[in-house]
Amino acid sequence: MAAARGVAFFASPLWQASLILPAIGPAVAVALTMRLAREPGGFGPRLRTWFRWRVNARWCWFAVVAPPVLLLASRAVSRGLPYAAPVVGPPLSAGDILVFGLMSLLANPWEEVGWRGFALARLQARYPAAVATLLVGVLWAA
Repeated sequence: MAAARGVAFFASPLWQASLILPAIGPAVAVALTMRLAREPGGFGPRLRTWFRWRVNARWCWFAVVAPPVLLLASRAVSRGLPYAAPVVGPPLSAGDILVFGLMSLLANPWEEVGWRGFALARLQARYPAAVATLLVGVLWAA
């Protein structure tokens, strides 16, 4: 939003790339926690178990394709509404869509490794699933 209003810093490709860092933070925290706690096996073997294919490949494709498609659809719907606020910023280029997709692929799985693969599993060992899920939600929101 700030970039669309002329704040050049937020439009910088370097700034856009740095947005991956908060998403990989939970995975980095897991690796550091496991190292400091001297857990047997380490981060690598556990990481392989988290990335095992457990669903049909078509759902993986859906997860990759759906976000850019939904982004384009939402922009088209917003432009078509009679009294909608104007879409701020230039139209999306193929490069924008590619960067959006790549950032989603690079950032989102690492966030899930931290929150669902490590924190949720640890909390579910101590609390019922609903309580553990709420605690992860509160931590994520904070």
